[in-house]
Amino acid sequence: MVDNTESAVKGSRTRRDVLKYTAAGSIPLVAGCTGGGGNEQETTSTEETTTEASGQATTEQAGSGDGEELTIGSPLPLTGAFAPSGEDNRDAIRMAVNDFFAGRGNLEGSPQYVPEGQPEFLGSANLLFQDTELDAQVGTRVMRNMIEQDGADFIVGGVSTSVTVGMAELARNLETMTVLTGTGNTQVTGESRGKWHFRSYLNAYNTSQTLTNYLLNEEGYSDVFVVYSDYGWGYNHRDVTRQVAEEAGANIVNEVAVPFGTSDFSSQITQILNSDADLAYLAVFDNDAINAVKQAHQAGVKDTGTDIAIPIHTVPQSRGLTQEAMANVWGTLKYYFTFDNPNSVNFVNRFYNEYDRVPSSEATAGYKSAMEVLKATERAGSTNDRDVIEELEGAGGVYFKEEEEYYRECDHQLIQPDVVGRGYSQNPDLSVDVPEVDFPLVEIIQTYTDTDTIFRSCDSLPGSMEY
Repeated sequence: MVDNTESAVKGSRTRRDVLKYTAAGSIPLVAGCTGGGGNEQETTSTEETTTEASGQATTEQAGSGDGEELTIGSPLPLTGAFAPSGEDNRDAIRMAVNDFFAGRGNLEGSPQYVPEGQPEFLGSANLLFQDTELDAQVGTRVMRNMIEQDGADFIVGGVSTSVTVGMAELARNLETMTVLTGTGNTQVTGESRGKWHFRSYLNAYNTSQTLTNYLLNEEGYSDVFVVYSDYGWGYNHRDVTRQVAEEAGANIVNEVAVPFGTSDFSSQITQILNSDADLAYLAVFDNDAINAVKQAHQAGVKDTGTDIAIPIHTVPQSRGLTQEAMANVWGTLKYYFTFDNPNSVNFVNRFYNEYDRVPSSEATAGYKSAMEVLKATERAGSTNDRDVIEELEGAGGVYFKEEEEYYRECDHQLIQPDVVGRGYSQNPDLSVDVPEVDFPLVEIIQTYTDTDTIFRSCDSLPGSMEY
């Protein structure tokens, strides 16, 4: 732990000069960002790379003002099973920082989630991106190096339970404000909640609470076979499903754990086919979800009268499935690019134009995280962690779900709506002005906005929010 004297000067020019004076060179990435109203502001980015123990560390800079310089570190999985999530986080964080310094009037469509005008306190931001390799030890080492060697003022990133639990602990030990962008475990805003870290993604409790409540109480499923990933996130889904089933008078037919990274689900599917389940809840994610749903479809699970649910429908998962495999598969939508509101449509089209793909829910979490950190720093007029934490608590805005979102003070969870969706049997002609895609889409069935339905009450939370 650093003492109060060190905390008070954290984020000073001397600390951040480490990055500036060790840079080996730069390559321009973006030059110029213009908009309407005659209010033109140039935003520049540069990129540098240095070799670290876990691979290539990438440094980028945005902004060209005379104000304070901020450094944000982003440890993300940029290789392996969660690479699509990490890449979407990275690109959206980059986009948010460029948007912040450009100001609303200089962006196409004047998106309301970007502040008006250019910042007065902050002049520029350095962004550090590095691969966590989806490994807890690598992730915490990368984060520590970003803070202690590269001078990161704050951390914005983190995907997967094993990595982010360690990041939350390190944030507390190093007294560095951290916003976790892509973690779904309940622990980091439960027993491990604390002042030094925030979470922007809905967690496993929210997901299973929303989805299984809807499926058991609204759709009438009564016999559930649960297949779950054999780590913290999967346990969370299993436990919440048990609880909801008990309250709804439904029956858990069986619960089967599978290792993370499972490619062959034939044993679990055989058990489902030999059961009396009317719902197979495959509580797995990303490539595991693609494999499980694909193989369940090939084995004819839906033909036997057993419907399928997965915790989350994401764009990367949609890309990995055929229309027939995806048809009628239930799941939640933390975000989906077909959401029909001006903020979402604006974001989708700008992201697509920049990166040649539509954004995922992980992209929106990364974008909101970075934007809210920058806005809080600007309001605080300080890069001191405690000052910015105080500004971030209770802060937020209307982003891509057309509802107010904010970081709840009692656990630093971003409070937001949750959505139940179902895979289309045949893609419709979309009325939303977004790019056409060649993968199966998800229909929005039910949106939940009631905080008491989605989130645990503050009084019920374990852990402490003491510094």
